[in-house]
Amino acid sequence: MDWLFWIFLFLSFFVFAYIMKVLFDAKTFLFFSMIRSERLAQWLDKFKNSKFWYFVAKTGIFFGFGFIGIYYWYRHDEKKWQKIIFWQAIIFVIAFFMVSALMSTFGLINIIISFLFFNLFGLAGFALYFLAAYSIKIIINYFLGKSSCPGVAPVIPGVQIPGIPIFIPALEGWLSILIILVLHELAHGVLARNIGVTVKSFGLVLAGFLPFAAFTEPSESELNTSKPKDQLLVYASGPMINFYLTIFVLILLFLFSLAVAPYVNNVHSQITDGVYLVGVTEYTGICNDGELSVNYGHVDVNAKILMVNNELIRDVNDFRYLQDSIIDSNKGYATFTLQKDSNVYDKNIFLNKDNRFGIQVMEKLKDNAEKPFWYLFIEFVSGLFYWLILLSLGVAIFNFLPTEPFDGGKMSKIIFGEFIFTRYPRDKRHKMIGFAFGIICLLFLLINLLPLFF
Repeated sequence: MDWLFWIFLFLSFFVFAYIMKVLFDAKTFLFFSMIRSERLAQWLDKFKNSKFWYFVAKTGIFFGFGFIGIYYWYRHDEKKWQKIIFWQAIIFVIAFFMVSALMSTFGLINIIISFLFFNLFGLAGFALYFLAAYSIKIIINYFLGKSSCPGVAPVIPGVQIPGIPIFIPALEGWLSILIILVLHELAHGVLARNIGVTVKSFGLVLAGFLPFAAFTEPSESELNTSKPKDQLLVYASGPMINFYLTIFVLILLFLFSLAVAPYVNNVHSQITDGVYLVGVTEYTGICNDGELSVNYGHVDVNAKILMVNNELIRDVNDFRYLQDSIIDSNKGYATFTLQKDSNVYDKNIFLNKDNRFGIQVMEKLKDNAEKPFWYLFIEFVSGLFYWLILLSLGVAIFNFLPTEPFDGGKMSKIIFGEFIFTRYPRDKRHKMIGFAFGIICLLFLLINLLPLFF
């Protein structure tokens, strides 16, 4: 029973925390345990003069805050405009691809505005605009009597959170979080040493046996008295290494997929029983967004797709290829040959206005078929890479939000404090900027969380 599982899980958390306290002298609170290491902090000195980590942090300022971040860095440089134009051009290209991929369902106006925000204020501006745009969508849907998905939600691999259309597998998810957290804090620690700030300790916070947080403990007095540019390097390094991790793993996944494709395709053809139509979406968008699907309520589910327009369907790739060709033909529908039980029949399935059928398909295994070990291993590695890409990108984007406790909150005070409220002392400027961004971000975050509860 589910409740027995959860009781056992929480009891195991308490036991594990106690073991960590006894064996490793970890500080504990309830089922949380904090493992701190001074040796690892000393190990960071090996990288303190690394040009790679300096480059990561410096570009983090540029990508994190766009034009305003670049201008802040080069404003006193003799060749400032050549350097500003160079980096702005790079951000322009990155912004084009990222906004096109992440905001494609938000409409042309939102795509253009988020693209401008990305260029002017970097990932901080992009994240803030996303929260603002989705807050408006949630409010509009509420008055229209339509439900929405939350714009932000807790990430708990292995747990299906109600109202969230995404499920993160437990093992791949927790491993991804561990890698992301450790790299993030490692970057902070290395850059702290790079600018001469003492790092007292480096460690990990566990919830039971699951990674909950990582931390770097620099000397706050030394960091706060460092040059503003040096402080920016420390703060920007964490989220930016997550951004670079996303790109690196994306390339790694592509190369890995090419390498294993012959083996995977061979095994796949032997163990799968074809493609099945398993569901029809009610609306054209996710989370009850968009218009009502024209096929909803008119198509049988759990039926095997034999052919589409008399073309044999052997796997999901065949189906996707034919779907694209049907869209290009402007015919507006396709004739599916379906098999349910022993009945074989044809059914016209129509394209929605978004040029999708609005149906869910999946491959099913043959009866008594088993996946070989190496096939399962490849699935696991591919899944790990996939979730590393998504979660690392999410951590990178939202850690640049211009409010504390995110890294972007500390950065925004330094950068914007150079240009606004300049008649006030620096400390007061920073407090005013922090308060303003804090209220704005808190409001948007609360609205984005509302669908979890209503």
